[in-house]
Amino acid sequence: IVKQHNGWVDVSSTPKQGSTFKIYLPTTKPAALRNSEDDVQATILVLESDPDIRETASSALRQEGFRVLEANSNMEALELSIRQSPKTDLIITNPDLFESSNGHDVIEGFRSGNPNLKIILINDGDHHSSIPSDRPKHRLPVHARSLAKPFDTDKLCTAVHATLQT
Repeated sequence: IVKQHNGWVDVSSTPKQGSTFKIYLPTTKPAALRNSEDDVQATILVLESDPDIRETASSALRQEGFRVLEANSNMEALELSIRQSPKTDLIITNPDLFESSNGHDVIEGFRSGNPNLKIILINDGDHHSSIPSDRPKHRLPVHARSLAKPFDTDKLCTAVHATLQT
């Protein structure tokens, strides 16, 4: 857990006196300051059915100053798209959710608020880094960035920044 948060553990031990474990974690701005409207870089939907991946990704992105929406299913994401405010800039999801029958409805719902919506697909390395070009261009972007599992939060944040800049 400490390593996932870019921290480290320092251990010192003295015979017959015991051991001391010091845990070091990076400092961040208080949540109230970090998530103020002026500091928010973009709004990101993390659409992931695995709660560990969803929570870790969401936490890392919030620490980077992003506004994060979370959904564990396409249906939950569709509900968010109906009441989205402000617009969503990026969706991070896995290919199984994205390619399911209502996965396209999720994209359309969010694209109605932002035609330049970007996508990162989290996969096991067996999916291509682009969405097939035979998809209707009015429905989906031609390309999506791919992020292979396992990944650490630094790789996630790097991929998010790179995707939003394209």
